[in-house]
Amino acid sequence: MRTTEVCRLAGATYRQVDYWARLGILSSGSATPGPGVRRHWTLADAHRIRLVAQAVRIGMLPRPALYLAAAMSDDEVVTAPGLQLTACA
Repeated sequence: MRTTEVCRLAGATYRQVDYWARLGILSSGSATPGPGVRRHWTLADAHRIRLVAQAVRIGMLPRPALYLAAAMSDDEVVTAPGLQLTACA
């Protein structure tokens, strides 16, 4: 899946995903560093990006949000006052 498709599925902007990938917070399966290289993402990557984007929207920093997303199982729901993150669409 290309970055634009992942952004659409995950509800994140292209700039967010690109920034997180350049920081090393996210990594795609075919990430070859350098300009002009297209990243290819899996559906699991899209789910992880969606969780990170949800957490960032409510004020969480991207790196801790990624750790939270990685720790969640596929059918898990995390809730707190004013927050609900779900691992599945």
